[in-house]
Amino acid sequence: MQKQSTVNMIDRWRWKSYLFEFLGMILCLTSATQAQVVWTKHPNNPVLSPGTGGTWDDNYLLESSVLYDGTNYKMWYQGHDGQDSRIGYAISDDGAVWTKVDSVSPVLDLGPSGSWEDNDVGHPSVIFDGTIYRMWYRGNDGTTDRIGYATSPDGVAWTKYAQNPVLDVGDAGSWDDRHVRTPVVLMLDDTTFFMWYNGNLPGPGSRIGLATSKDGVAWDKWETNPVMDLGTGWESVAIFPESVILIDDTLRMWYLGINPGTFVVRSGYATSSDGGVEWTKYDGNPVLHVGEAGAWDDVTAAVGAVLFDGTTYEMWYDSWDGANSGSIGYATSLHGLLEVTVSPTTYVVPGTDSVVVTALFTSDTTGLGLFAEFEASDHTTLDSVRLYDDGAHHDGAADDSLFGNVWPVPPDERLYNIGLKATLNDTEIINYDDLARFTTIGPLEYAADSLAYRSTEPDKTYNPRIYLRLRNAGSMATATGIITARLSALDTCVTAISSDIANFDDIPAGGSVMSSGPFSSGYFEVSYNQNCPIGTEVSFAVSISSDGYAFWSDTFDVIITQLPLGIADAGGVLPIEFALHQNYPNPFNPGTVITYALPQAGSVTLVIYDLRGREIARLVDAPQQVGYHSVTWNGVMASGRETPSGIYIARLVTPEYTKSIKMVLLK
Repeated sequence: MQKQSTVNMIDRWRWKSYLFEFLGMILCLTSATQAQVVWTKHPNNPVLSPGTGGTWDDNYLLESSVLYDGTNYKMWYQGHDGQDSRIGYAISDDGAVWTKVDSVSPVLDLGPSGSWEDNDVGHPSVIFDGTIYRMWYRGNDGTTDRIGYATSPDGVAWTKYAQNPVLDVGDAGSWDDRHVRTPVVLMLDDTTFFMWYNGNLPGPGSRIGLATSKDGVAWDKWETNPVMDLGTGWESVAIFPESVILIDDTLRMWYLGINPGTFVVRSGYATSSDGGVEWTKYDGNPVLHVGEAGAWDDVTAAVGAVLFDGTTYEMWYDSWDGANSGSIGYATSLHGLLEVTVSPTTYVVPGTDSVVVTALFTSDTTGLGLFAEFEASDHTTLDSVRLYDDGAHHDGAADDSLFGNVWPVPPDERLYNIGLKATLNDTEIINYDDLARFTTIGPLEYAADSLAYRSTEPDKTYNPRIYLRLRNAGSMATATGIITARLSALDTCVTAISSDIANFDDIPAGGSVMSSGPFSSGYFEVSYNQNCPIGTEVSFAVSISSDGYAFWSDTFDVIITQLPLGIADAGGVLPIEFALHQNYPNPFNPGTVITYALPQAGSVTLVIYDLRGREIARLVDAPQQVGYHSVTWNGVMASGRETPSGIYIARLVTPEYTKSIKMVLLK
């Protein structure tokens, strides 16, 4: 099957002769009709890695250009040995398993000393016009990037154009007067080549421009360049064109963006309906994200080449983990798939609730079979259900390109990943992992809080720092991952909450954990209105996440308590001795506040016992800083059950101090 790409568009589509009569008459498409944004990375990535020590490409690989001739894939890529870049060649039967053709690589070498390309050659853009292979590439002399041109009868033996470079930097003061690089070339009709390229002036601000040519050698830059400008955030420093495809009269571009500070590279997507002059960026950019921490692509996931066979897209992308050599990965995408959702996204009761999975398309789905796959955290498939577009499976109306179905949740506690398998005429064409998540672990909920008071200057008011304890109310599975809690106030008494995210360690079933991490990320600092009287109960909502997914939520109340005698007038002076004060109120129902003082930092436990010495609740079990601390106990056991009326003992233990107080709960 012939595949559309930046390298073999001839005979796939004929650009209309009146194209530029309608420049500026842009067809306004919504992101939903444009988006080709859901990608799945190959499980055996990377698919092409640097050579062995001492070879010409032993440092890193990047910037691939790929062709498919109906039988084999051909890749031209930039390799680097730690000093210079050159262009190599590799072949594949399936796009995922590649063989370098070392006998001919590098196929494009540096120019002679003193030439415009004596330092680097790279970033190839290759097309085949049915007769010859044509390559445009970046050359560098140690100072400036320019674009050169070469031809080949077989894609292996290349002849550089004698009058290179064919695209030079602009005049002084222009938007591209420092560099021109990263060419992406299409031949949109029989007579005209289109090139999108990166232009750069001194300092940050690389943008994308357009040039056209009748012969691939003499190029005219577009008079309104640049045609794509910087964005914000992830693409606010530089953008580079990487791949352009024409499908259904719409040009689709994948490009790189670099953010400030960290210079992390991401991949974006944009479309154009006027010949590549006006571009609309996808609202949900970036579309290809870096891998999880520790993965081979956890710093860079930068699109290189993209092909399309009419049903699926194939992408080869550059990667780097910040320490080791850069390699080339492989990803695929189903045409027209906009999003896959699961509802609810919050905690689901195991053995009782059900979830609904939907997949939304913006393309023809004739012959397409879709299956939602319910996977364990290691992507092992646990169950699979077919998705339908018949209006009878929680999928909206019949034939509206929204597929769906419902799945009863089993009684076990676990984290579920939602995958999607697609078949075309009963032949599997793509399998996605981890498109959505839900959990039956827990639920995680509020267990207790601890307050530490810290004075602020110059008015010497006191802002409590709330330390949270979370409980795993489940009975089977440990809550793992990066567990965080975000606090929000449900009461007008609160004017501000700073440091509003706290971290937590793994929480075993039936257990509880106090907020952890560095002191600045283990608490919430709350500012109250001055007109909130002592004894006021202030309500808060807490949203609890694992690895960025907000699965659980809860609410709790904190009592604004009278500080121990002398503290309010201490002018910010820290305590000079340990103290455990009588709880307030006492007797109490349902909640009471226990206040204590720590003249030095250290490990602290505050445990509630009944009169038989049995542990009822563990309110504090963590290192704490010097200061005045306050804990609210709501009369609930660690198991979550309410305690009966009676006398209870609160016992404070530090390495240097131990004290107990009696408390009376009356119901």
